[in-house]
Amino acid sequence: MKKNTKNLLLAAGAVFAAKKMGLFGDDDTPVNGTNYRKENIEGVNMWRVESDYYGNPRYVFHFLELDSDYNKAHKKALSIGASKYRAKWFGGGFVIQSYNPKGTAKRIKALRKK
Repeated sequence: MKKNTKNLLLAAGAVFAAKKMGLFGDDDTPVNGTNYRKENIEGVNMWRVESDYYGNPRYVFHFLELDSDYNKAHKKALSIGASKYRAKWFGGGFVIQSYNPKGTAKRIKALRKK
């Protein structure tokens, strides 16, 4: 099995498992006691999560928004200032601080093409 196919299957399996555990509702909004919400901004699926310690807004997106290979996606995410998101409810994600989610989504879309 090719490495990219394996990554896609792992990601699909993680989403399926999360839905089975009741972490997402029918519309993919979390229902596990949090107020995180999924937003499709400029064609990029992002979740608005809790603000950082200083009150800055944060957004999480999956590595498949950047590349089918996690390592390549991680390098691309670092280039726009994102870091690994380590919460158990969201595997394979990156978190970025942003007051301008539309601008961030445009930068993510631009990185898809590289």
